[in-house]
Amino acid sequence: MSNAMSSNFCSRCGASIQADANFCHACGARIQKSEVPPSQSAGRELPSPSLRESVAQEKQNKETELTTDQRRVLEGKRPLSKSYIARHWRGELSLPRSFWVNGVLLSVGLLLALIMLTDTARVVMRTNIHTGIAFLFASYTVFWIGFVAAIWQSVGLSRSATRYSGSPVLEVFVKAIIGLAWLLFFIKVPKVIPETVAISTAAVRSFVHSGNSHNPQHSDSTSIEGKAITSQVRIHRYPSKTNIVTTFFWIGESQHERSVWNPKWMQDYGGPDNPDGSKRRNYIPISFVPRQNPFYCALPYNDVYRGQFKPEAPLVIPWFKQAYAGPGESVCRHRWIAIRKGNRTCFAQWEDCGPFSTDDWQYVFGSERPRPNANHGAGLSVSPAVRDYLGLAPTDVIDWQFVEVRDVPPGPWRSYGENNHFVIARQIEQQAEKRSH
Repeated sequence: MSNAMSSNFCSRCGASIQADANFCHACGARIQKSEVPPSQSAGRELPSPSLRESVAQEKQNKETELTTDQRRVLEGKRPLSKSYIARHWRGELSLPRSFWVNGVLLSVGLLLALIMLTDTARVVMRTNIHTGIAFLFASYTVFWIGFVAAIWQSVGLSRSATRYSGSPVLEVFVKAIIGLAWLLFFIKVPKVIPETVAISTAAVRSFVHSGNSHNPQHSDSTSIEGKAITSQVRIHRYPSKTNIVTTFFWIGESQHERSVWNPKWMQDYGGPDNPDGSKRRNYIPISFVPRQNPFYCALPYNDVYRGQFKPEAPLVIPWFKQAYAGPGESVCRHRWIAIRKGNRTCFAQWEDCGPFSTDDWQYVFGSERPRPNANHGAGLSVSPAVRDYLGLAPTDVIDWQFVEVRDVPPGPWRSYGENNHFVIARQIEQQAEKRSH
């Protein structure tokens, strides 16, 4: 009995060995003091059950780890990737995760970042052109990152939907959403990319111009009916638009009872501005004295959209910073332009947008020609007063350019209108005289 207590058994061959032995005398295996034989005949001590279970569990875990990739290879599939990006691309993620996390949440995040950067650029551009341009190009970067991400999203989501083992209706639904999203994208791209390039070009030009703003500007000289009118101050010379097809319109005409900036335009004017020559005298209607300047015009650009400035407005409008009066308050409305036909020049205020377009800033502020339209590519519409002063035909060709208020010479265009700078100045002078007396 004492011999049994003082002996042990080899776990490899089951031979009886001394308790203090380091090697089995039968097979030569190294002896672990805790080892016991897996099975023995009667009279031998049985090994510990906990040891057998732990060894078996460890062996099973190793076999399971190996079996997963081996099984995918046998099925003709690649082993599972450890990269989350690669797993989505291959469609190895679950459909709910691919759709809600990689599809919806990522798209919303990129969209919010794009909106935030664009709005910040629009606000900052008013006071700091350099910082505004940085935010603008950051928004473009986010846009193209989103484009690459959209490809990754679409491929992975489509593959995940194909592998989905649930209802086939859900697979069709997910793929239909992907197709609709890309359809909308390709409808917008032909408009977005050219405008993005144009706005970027305008931003660079504004940046270069701001760097050279210390250069003095030359005096402006304009020929008015054969008489040279020279400004005594140094002003910016706005480029002249030549050979522009021009039509005429009037307040009260179909769709012109209101302007893009004034829903009560005809009411504020005092009535319809009848173009019939027999019902007009001295460039105004006979039936009433207009409360707004009868010398008005329309150009195909509106700087405001839904109460906010368009993204390109601070970049392309030369006087934006000086004329800025608050969010959504147009800096184009009431602006003066000089219109030339032959040896006569008329001055008018910009009061509406058209013809046919409200976003052609490349022509209005740039060097491009007006966009083609139903009126032979017309790029300007003028009032009956302008028509009569210049003797224009219903469709004619003129030259025009922007001018500052201080460079508008005396003429009938200074006589009427609560929106007329010269009428307002006279009213202020009259009120000052009354107070002084």
